[in-house]
Amino acid sequence: SILLGQYAPIDTADGSGTNLNRLLEQGGTTWCQRAVEHCGGSELVSKLGRAMVPAHTCLGSIAPYFVAKYGFASSCKIIAWSGDNPNSLAGLGLQEPGDLAVSLGTSDTMFTMMNSATPGKDGHVLRNPIDPTSFMGMLCFKNGSLAREEMAKNLCQGDWKTFGEMLKQTPPGNDGHVGLFYVSPEITPTTGGQSGVQRYGPDGGRVEVPFNNPAHEVRAVVEGKFLAMRHYGERIGMDVSTCKKIIATGGASNNAAILQVMSDVFGCNVYTIEQSDSASLGAAFRALHGDRCDQAQVFVPFTEVVPSDAFGYTLMCTPTEGTSEVYGALMPRFAQHQADFAQSLRTN
Repeated sequence: SILLGQYAPIDTADGSGTNLNRLLEQGGTTWCQRAVEHCGGSELVSKLGRAMVPAHTCLGSIAPYFVAKYGFASSCKIIAWSGDNPNSLAGLGLQEPGDLAVSLGTSDTMFTMMNSATPGKDGHVLRNPIDPTSFMGMLCFKNGSLAREEMAKNLCQGDWKTFGEMLKQTPPGNDGHVGLFYVSPEITPTTGGQSGVQRYGPDGGRVEVPFNNPAHEVRAVVEGKFLAMRHYGERIGMDVSTCKKIIATGGASNNAAILQVMSDVFGCNVYTIEQSDSASLGAAFRALHGDRCDQAQVFVPFTEVVPSDAFGYTLMCTPTEGTSEVYGALMPRFAQHQADFAQSLRTN
């Protein structure tokens, strides 16, 4: 709005983060009047604007003030801006439905591009900032490296090489051992401000002490997180059978053994990328994309403007044959354990 010199419309990707638009209709460009009226009435309508625009939209030229004071070219275009998470999707190189990005930090975050969406309470669903016909899913997990580091500290003296070696000692599916490690209150699923750890044996029964084999502990903490990502991704519209590639970032992305589990759970290749400022890079790519669309006066596919080889991916691992099916069979049981434990924590 400042650079344009007038109030700018909100783009559909960032605007859908308000949960006030009709996400599945008319490209997500219209507000849900019932929700807007409930949250702020006519005053809110006047602040939001009448409609949103696709993220590649050229809003006009830069305001004369910036031309006179700072020497901008009067022809400088202003492309619809977006939020940091939609821009990160563009900056990490997700380019078509079936692409995912997973940030393995203190908390874990997953972005996914989806052809269709089933929005609910389990995660965030936004319009896709680089493709007006599809969707962006986002899941945030509080217990990422928090839980993995706790396990490495207790069993491996904090040595990640040993952690990786122990991870390889047990097979995909962990011989039926399942663990939920919420060392801090979790948000996906929400645990109502409570933390806790719960283990389940191969027979599905609760186990109140650490597993006899420490390697089962290590695999449980890693598998549990990626199974949760797959579970909640599928609930908001991700089709795991169409997953093409995962871009891994964050501290744990340099551990090949952890990435191998991710590859096996989702059944697709995992790549890493040297990019620490994905939101700002994505904003720059989106500006280029919007300019190209404006020149053509039609939507130009993002991949024609920013090809995949612009990102410098490094292939880290490929899925082990048959493992995706192993995890697919485990998913219903895992989902039930997760729901039961989260409910027990919320009611404490």
